[in-house]
Amino acid sequence: MGNQSAAANWPPPRRGFTKSLFSVWQPVASVYMYNSETDSWTERAPMPTKRGALAVAELGGKLFAIGGYDGTGNSSAVEVYDPATNSWSTKAPLPTARDHLAAATVGTRIYAIGGRLNQDYAHNLAVTESYDSVAGRWTRVADLPTPRSGIAAAVVREVIYVFGGEAPEGTFQITEAYSPGTDRWRTMIPMPTGRHGLASVVVNDRVYVISGGPRPGGSFTNVNEMFVPPSTKTGAREKTRASPKQVGTIMALLAAFGDGGALPAESSPEANRLIKALIQFQAAFMKSTSPAVQRLLTEALTEHLGERAQAAADSFRADGWNSQTLEAVVTYVAMHSVWDQPGLAEGLQAYNIGRNDFELLAQTFLTARATLGARGQDFHTVYASRRRDMPGAGPTGP
Repeated sequence: MGNQSAAANWPPPRRGFTKSLFSVWQPVASVYMYNSETDSWTERAPMPTKRGALAVAELGGKLFAIGGYDGTGNSSAVEVYDPATNSWSTKAPLPTARDHLAAATVGTRIYAIGGRLNQDYAHNLAVTESYDSVAGRWTRVADLPTPRSGIAAAVVREVIYVFGGEAPEGTFQITEAYSPGTDRWRTMIPMPTGRHGLASVVVNDRVYVISGGPRPGGSFTNVNEMFVPPSTKTGAREKTRASPKQVGTIMALLAAFGDGGALPAESSPEANRLIKALIQFQAAFMKSTSPAVQRLLTEALTEHLGERAQAAADSFRADGWNSQTLEAVVTYVAMHSVWDQPGLAEGLQAYNIGRNDFELLAQTFLTARATLGARGQDFHTVYASRRRDMPGAGPTGP
């Protein structure tokens, strides 16, 4: 695997706690930033709430610090760090306070998974809760099949994989996968080495599961094992993380749909399909090499926007949807027999979407636009107002 080299030393050792006299673990609020270009660490604004054994997830260029143990009990705190301003804000608290949980982001939602009560792995939890960043609230979703804590989670192609953990009987080799679109779990091939307190990271659709403890409690290993999800194929399309602007446009559209009373019931299959459609059609129009997919976008923008079409296409491929481009595509598809075009279905299938997904998206947009219009409001104006409050908003507008 090539040579390895050491990076800058981590600041004073900690995992959310420091050790005090009589071996009592005390939570800390410290935050450090690693700069890979200078190979150095910098201290940043501390968390408002001291805690350890928490989970952290990124959404829209911000870090969500979720749950943990504050020294006296479990914390339900959800605090959000903005690297751009080096500041913290507070969001809706975690309904089930816990520590040693995992967190993962899919689309505009964060999932808080498993964990335990008051640092006691004899009281492991299966609870899985979803934070809707548009609505600003948590909901309960399908439980983790195996209650466990000290776990790691990673996302590959909108599926959350949960690894390892510990219980009084030992450590877990179990790997379980959650699909938000169906709200279902399934069991995958187990890890070769069961462990807890491990880390996971995704590189090119492979999950590297690193280190951890092979026995419950204080134990250590330097094991590094790679998991290849079953949907990963050699030569498959490359997937990269969406930028804050791309996330922000989707969040703003969902918020505008909500203002127009068109959002499906929260956490329903239709709501999950709608979010998937927004994300995956955006990805397809931005990245697909299918001539049919790119022709659909180009012709829709040309017919609807005229001489502004090229600028709109360039903006879309950099930043994703806005209300004008969504309207252009929805209007074009309604007026033309696009689904008969050779290669279109295949090009979209590479992104796990199709005609039914688009029709749900189109109907949601049309309903919201009509409802807002009946109130004397313009959908694009509502979208622009919402966009200013979402990640990636800048002085150039949505």
